[in-house]
Amino acid sequence: MLAEAEGSAASRSRSCTRHLRRIVETAADLEDMAAGGSARLSDLDPGHVLDAIAHLSSELRLDDEYTAGLRWMPVLLRCHLSPKHLVQRLHLSRASFDRVVADIRRDFFAAVANPGEMVGVLAATSIGEISTQLTLNTFHGAGVSSFAKVTSGVPRMKELMAVSKNIKTPAMTIRLRREWATQDRADLVKSTLETTFFRDLVTRSTIHFDPSESAVADDAGLLRFYRDFGSMDRVGACDPAASPWLLRFEFDRMKMLDLQVTMMDVEVTLLDYYDSLVACVLSDDNAERLVCRLRLSAVSAETDDLLTELKALEQSIMDGLIIKGVPRIHKAVLVQPMKLDRYDPVSDAFESSRDWSIATAGSNLLEVLCHPCVDFRHTLTNDVHEVYTVLGIEAARNMLIREVREVLGSDTALDHRHLSLLADTMSSRGFFMSIDRHGINNRGELGPLAKCSFEQTIDMLLKAGVFAERDRINGVSANIMLGQIAPCGTGDCSIHVDAEALRRLGRPVIPEAQQEEEEKYDEKQPVKLRQQPAFGDDDILMPHAASDADEDDILEIV
Repeated sequence: MLAEAEGSAASRSRSCTRHLRRIVETAADLEDMAAGGSARLSDLDPGHVLDAIAHLSSELRLDDEYTAGLRWMPVLLRCHLSPKHLVQRLHLSRASFDRVVADIRRDFFAAVANPGEMVGVLAATSIGEISTQLTLNTFHGAGVSSFAKVTSGVPRMKELMAVSKNIKTPAMTIRLRREWATQDRADLVKSTLETTFFRDLVTRSTIHFDPSESAVADDAGLLRFYRDFGSMDRVGACDPAASPWLLRFEFDRMKMLDLQVTMMDVEVTLLDYYDSLVACVLSDDNAERLVCRLRLSAVSAETDDLLTELKALEQSIMDGLIIKGVPRIHKAVLVQPMKLDRYDPVSDAFESSRDWSIATAGSNLLEVLCHPCVDFRHTLTNDVHEVYTVLGIEAARNMLIREVREVLGSDTALDHRHLSLLADTMSSRGFFMSIDRHGINNRGELGPLAKCSFEQTIDMLLKAGVFAERDRINGVSANIMLGQIAPCGTGDCSIHVDAEALRRLGRPVIPEAQQEEEEKYDEKQPVKLRQQPAFGDDDILMPHAASDADEDDILEIV
């Protein structure tokens, strides 16, 4: 039941809804079986139900320090124990309702974690079991096309646990503002987001030796147009120092229409990127052929090998020149609208709407959120590290939980508390700690024995010996290695005898000094590893009792 009141709102409501609904429906099914399926009347008083809900809301609490995590419990109780639902639909009797209340109370307090509970082991076991099944599902679905589109399964899980900065398939789900969420307007926004390279528009690229502007007969009309309107200074032929070599591009009209790119966009991009290094002439958007004629200007033509320079320029334009769009957004597609209920403050009611959204291959969260048509409150990316860079550690923690649950499956019976514990462990220091040897073994509070128990055993012990590191034996792994009681479970507490109660019962009372001596005698002594005077082939590190152990009971590796 505590899982029903922690974590994100969606996960809380999902987990708690199933549990409360199951308790109520089980009670109704038992009454149906007892009645033999015949119709029955309910003797349940709505006032009794409301009183029980109020009593449960005040009773199902922990210490004041932990009540913040239970703020959803009264809401869910009122939702699933609604008098109208219990009386009119389920025809629940008063006796059955009292049993439902008792079951909810019992399950709530049974789910409270005891002091010293090994919650880390429980979380690791819960997530590990599902991850093992995830491996089998991944291999079983190796031929499915959906597995090839986005990284999923075990590879995606490894990316999330390592908090990789460069994930294989970054993607975004972009929500649009309400006035831009129609299909036509969403298509306009998509064209501004998707990165359009120069090479995406070109169908043909050729190089001509054309010092007199007459080598290409198809361009005679274009050049005549420029001469008639006095724009030949842009051609570069009038300048004797300009390059005699011509770089000519032809564009695909249909692609330019689909991507909503004009010849003016191409010209502005070329001039902004190369400035005075090139002189270009472009045809009109309504011309029979969409052509761009480009030459090296007088400033850049001061070289002996002009042809090589022009080929290098062609390669640079085709590979690196971006006409429009957001960098790193390689592809964008419209997503079919889903029915959403949005609150309208004007009418003070929820209205159903079908809004189009955009799915992208590639991620650039900062620039997309700054787009004026994008709803920045509901736009998501699957790059957890990018969320941490842009929005901070809390947003990245929530996104990590969301992505892990998406990989494991939304219908997976995984307690949200286990995912929350994992995410909190990774983000508790203000930055992400990867769940591997690079992250766990760099935690400063861990001793050498705990570090060597998690991969790199020999390296950790050698490093501890070289730098004379100390282990205070205050962790679980170190105490288990030495055969001592670990500080977990019943070993995380001690028993104190009430001397006054013993005196009242007439029992002998052990003096405090003698009791302390007996406790020290019964307690297992720590172990030291000492180095032998000289090492031979059969010499090893020998353990011996540390009768002269210091107050902190530390283990020193010399």
